[in-house]
Amino acid sequence: MQSSTTIQDESIQLVPFTPEHISDDYISWLNDKQLMHFSRQKYFTHTSESSMAYLKSFENSANEFWAIELKENRQCIG
Repeated sequence: MQSSTTIQDESIQLVPFTPEHISDDYISWLNDKQLMHFSRQKYFTHTSESSMAYLKSFENSANEFWAIELKENRQCIG
């Protein structure tokens, strides 16, 4: 079950992750071996389909999936 809560400060906000967050930039972050150096994600090749499947895995779950956005333009930065 995804939360509708938003946590924010002056410049960024933490919001529930949605399909709109699955962008080319997001997928490139996941596929960047150096960026994912400390993550198990470095062992996989990610696509928009695999990212959507991961997001859907949170449905009917007690776990939540969040995105960090810039408040001024809602650009996802994490």
